[in-house]
Amino acid sequence: MPNSSPTWGVVATVDEPAILIAAFVRHHLTIGAHAVHIFLDRKNEAARDMLAPIERCYVTECDQNYWNESGLSRRPPRHTARQKFNAEQAQALGMTDWLLHCDADEFVTDGSVVFDDLSGANDRCVIIRNFERVYTPTANQKGQDAKLFDGAFREPIEMFDLVSEPLFGEFAPMLKYGFSGHVGGKAFVPKGAPWSMGVHRAHVRGTNERAPSREGRSLFYHFDGLTRLHFLLKILKRGYETPDGPKRKMGSQRILQAIYAREHAHDRHKMTTVTQALKALTTDQVAFYEGFQSLNQTPFGPQGCAGLDLSAASFDACLRAENAELLDMAGLSYFGD
Repeated sequence: MPNSSPTWGVVATVDEPAILIAAFVRHHLTIGAHAVHIFLDRKNEAARDMLAPIERCYVTECDQNYWNESGLSRRPPRHTARQKFNAEQAQALGMTDWLLHCDADEFVTDGSVVFDDLSGANDRCVIIRNFERVYTPTANQKGQDAKLFDGAFREPIEMFDLVSEPLFGEFAPMLKYGFSGHVGGKAFVPKGAPWSMGVHRAHVRGTNERAPSREGRSLFYHFDGLTRLHFLLKILKRGYETPDGPKRKMGSQRILQAIYAREHAHDRHKMTTVTQALKALTTDQVAFYEGFQSLNQTPFGPQGCAGLDLSAASFDACLRAENAELLDMAGLSYFGD
């Protein structure tokens, strides 16, 4: 691997509106990714059409033929298992010196910092941190002018569980270190290493032992739902993943969110309240995060996305059309009206 000019790529397994997938691809290629591998978890002709003209974007449709030829006995029922398998397929292609697994709602912020992190570090994985988007009273994604990437970004607070109850009340257990989503970051994995890709970390192939790693300075923003409706659909899908509720391996706060969504989806007031509690901050909560120096209010916009309709209203309309059956079944068709 030429340490002077390391190349890097991103791999994602996606089940999202085409506009988000296109923004994800364009942004990472613009900031310096050499390749972006997209595995479509369901048929998405709109995404294929939008991505087809983009050089260095490699699209695989994970249809029944794909899984029949995968060597597996069936399509893995767990999304995380499909992510891991697909990441390993991209890793095996060896198109770049380094490969990062991301979700479509995760955006690396600065390609130049990535380059610095990866230069001369090919004996270990490089871990990059994540901040999480949150709405504030002054950066709140509402109204006809609202954009998908509006908001501020919170950093994890290790002692959150000890001090959060007075301000976050009954919803405090649904926030881990102050995040609604994961706090684990992601790993750049070097080409040719005897390690298998994972969702967050690489492992020594054939074992549960984590691959050696070091902390990088790179950062990515996790939006954990590009709109309030997007977030609710995310936790609702987990709530209905099995007939009896969420059984998959995930963080305790995500299990609580999924159970709450399944039990109360029909209740407009409760769903509005939980979304506000998990995805938006009051003035006092802003002060709480700022007291820990854990809130960045610098705006973010994806790079290379001129001409894309990144309005929240358009995105939500697409979500409703694509998820009408689930929304109706759960009693959540009203949300956003």
